[in-house]
Amino acid sequence: MKQQKRRKKRARPGEPQRITKAVTQIRLIEVNPGKLAALDELAPVYLALCQQYVTLFCLEEAPDKLRAPCYPTPLSERWQRVAIMQAAGIAQSWRTNRAQAYQQYQQDLARYQQRAADGTLDAKAKEPQWREWNVPTLRQPCIQANVNVVKLEKLLPTPRPTRRERSTAACNSINAMGYGGSPSPTTRTCPCRPCPMRPS
Repeated sequence: MKQQKRRKKRARPGEPQRITKAVTQIRLIEVNPGKLAALDELAPVYLALCQQYVTLFCLEEAPDKLRAPCYPTPLSERWQRVAIMQAAGIAQSWRTNRAQAYQQYQQDLARYQQRAADGTLDAKAKEPQWREWNVPTLRQPCIQANVNVVKLEKLLPTPRPTRRERSTAACNSINAMGYGGSPSPTTRTCPCRPCPMRPS
């Protein structure tokens, strides 16, 4: 409960504001162009490795995010773990959707056979056919930036001027328009009551 209250607490004036929403319209080249070339070289290697594990988890093994690496690659161990975890997530989603579709197919087939046995089957009805799903194919990488890649800072609003500062600016404007000929503070040129520019 204390942590939730701390998260809901608003930042005070002058403190930096933490941004937790995704900013998808800002391209990486506009924020940190130094890493763009390195990511361009990394993307095809990572994509190919991730595709290998997607195929493995879809056809041969159950998805396992903690599986040991089994394919040779020039990528570091950390990148291999990330590829395995991402491939396992994709494969798990694919297996779940395929299982639901196959269950729906079996229900439709049973309903078709039941109506055929009862003689209530429509003459135009066709027997349901199962089509095996294709393994997901990764075509384009999608990079999500974190604090190690991009850091955004929210501009703090300009502080409001005090009453004395507003009165001073008004007096200077009056003097500049010719009431006193010069911006020097005098009782004759400034009609403000009270006026901070009046000599004491």
